[in-house]
Amino acid sequence: MPWDPRIQALVDRYPVLRAVGNTPLVPVDVLKRDLPDVEVFAKMESLNPGGSLKDRPVLRMLLGALDDGQLKPGKTVLDSSSGNAGIAYAMIGRIIDVPVEIVIPNNASAERKKRMLAHGATLTFTDALLGYDEALREVRRRFEADPDHYFFCDQYSNQDNWRAHYETTAVEIIQQTGGRLTHVVVGVGTGGTLTGLGRRLREHDPSIRLVCIIPEAFPGVEGLKPLGRAEDIVPAILDETLIDERVPVSVDEAYRMFVRRLHGRRRARRTARWPRPLRDALQRHRRALLLDPPLGLTAGRRPRQARRGATRSAKSRIDFSTRSLGIRPPGFIQAVRAVPPGGTSRASSPRCGSAGAASGTAWA
Repeated sequence: MPWDPRIQALVDRYPVLRAVGNTPLVPVDVLKRDLPDVEVFAKMESLNPGGSLKDRPVLRMLLGALDDGQLKPGKTVLDSSSGNAGIAYAMIGRIIDVPVEIVIPNNASAERKKRMLAHGATLTFTDALLGYDEALREVRRRFEADPDHYFFCDQYSNQDNWRAHYETTAVEIIQQTGGRLTHVVVGVGTGGTLTGLGRRLREHDPSIRLVCIIPEAFPGVEGLKPLGRAEDIVPAILDETLIDERVPVSVDEAYRMFVRRLHGRRRARRTARWPRPLRDALQRHRRALLLDPPLGLTAGRRPRQARRGATRSAKSRIDFSTRSLGIRPPGFIQAVRAVPPGGTSRASSPRCGSAGAASGTAWA
């Protein structure tokens, strides 16, 4: 990946970090029934060793702090997370041998908590009823109480967050699509993905539109901010001028769509539709890209096989990142070659535009 040279030098010092990024771009047929003329591609960030796209910004933030001296020996990395960034912090912190403390809502999934603890992170929990923003407030309180003990990475205002996506994620997408796409569909957690992708893709083609998915405030979606209320904390690095469309999608709408996609039952197919606001936003166009979709979206027509594949994928990631911590196991490529089921494997994924040639239709 085209990391900044100072970051690349540190990646070369810790070779296992080379596994971050270069994820495949795969076509998905989730819209075929409703919008047969629309082609959708998914960037499979779940195949990063930490299991999400958060590996990219956390890698750049921590290595950048090492390079410029902010992360000094004896300091503990501190930040808040809904889970995925916490896993990346814990995993990469273990690799570069720095302690990590994560402030996290107590309703985070058990799998995420176990993963962070397995990497040796210390967890501090906040009241889930107060929302994720309470974790943001608590992490600042802890840093202000003992600034000499902590390096507060602050992913919500750290400029290395969006730069990671500007330098790597967006460049990969341009290469994998041959530079031909009309829309990018993405949510907002810290704002790093949207800001980094938006700035780089607009440099490539100013006509590319960014569609931002806005979940409801309650029950909400882990890792995504609703951004609809006056009291919501807006990430400092989020460049809202890049957003062309804001599409509200409820948890119920998303669930009904997944019922249809994963189970394929007739009753579900009759009642579940792609969320109407997003369908309306896309039906005038030809191509779109989903960032970091759930594995089930990219599976073929055999949902049981897809679920088994998802289990294998999670096990491969956990085995890889918890066993090696600095040594790349020789079986890693073979382990990820089997996933995603029904899709393109990481080892053989399109890297130079072949994904964009899946159809003969013109790009809008």
